[in-house]
Amino acid sequence: MSEIIQTSKNQTSDENFSFMTLKVGITGGIGSGKTTVAKVFEVLGIPVYYADDAAKKMMNEDAGLKEKLMLAFGKDTYINGALNRTYLSGMVFNNPEKLSLLNSIVHPATIADADRWMQQQNTRYAIKEVPGIKCSEPEGAFYI
Repeated sequence: MSEIIQTSKNQTSDENFSFMTLKVGITGGIGSGKTTVAKVFEVLGIPVYYADDAAKKMMNEDAGLKEKLMLAFGKDTYINGALNRTYLSGMVFNNPEKLSLLNSIVHPATIADADRWMQQQNTRYAIKEVPGIKCSEPEGAFYI
């Protein structure tokens, strides 16, 4: 498990005082302990963004995201407005091109949601638990 750290300037309710919010990304493979570590921080009062949970919620509630997924994977992607996980996973399992397509639709929405969430945090640091963190070259900026 690795962690990525990034800072951003947030304002507190006192407009004359600002501080840098330390963004800590917790990442790792399946079963590496990401969620366990994040839950410890959460118990200590540190805000935690769970990327997988957010993505699942958005795939069920975000109308624009739902529309993009239906256009890409067909009307059977949703049953009575709910994500048909069995259908979608069957489409992308063992099909790297379709998995890449799914990720190209869901990841930007999740990154934007996480960015909005981070901007709302008025704490010294906040945690983002995510299966993988991408680093953009050459800037070295982390998408956490």
